[in-house]
Amino acid sequence: MLYLAHFSFDGEYKGEPTHGWFTCMVEADDIEASVDEFHHLINKLQKDEDIFQFVTKVYLEDIIQIRQVPEEGFLGHYSSSPGEAPPSIATTCWGDTDSYCESFSPISSDNEEAQEIEPFIVFRDDKDPSN
Repeated sequence: MLYLAHFSFDGEYKGEPTHGWFTCMVEADDIEASVDEFHHLINKLQKDEDIFQFVTKVYLEDIIQIRQVPEEGFLGHYSSSPGEAPPSIATTCWGDTDSYCESFSPISSDNEEAQEIEPFIVFRDDKDPSN
């Protein structure tokens, strides 16, 4: 069975507090085994990679047991915060993942400078009062 888990974290970078979210997927026989697999995976990433170098605490938000994916797909996670989005750093499929997954993005991963992402879908244009 596949399990998709959402985590949040606290950390510190250059003396300033940081926070963030990440998602992991594992395959396990049951929910209890998935928790063990997530522990193992996150500890391995912290030990072998530098992605968690500023992370001090990780919180398990939820785990989704994926028995099957419906033809139309499903919404696996939604999070909303008040105010404008603060500057952030994001990555997809961290590490050497070429043998089991591939990430596609509308923005260039070769550019290390800040990039503004274009809307994928616009339900309402906040600048257009007729909407």
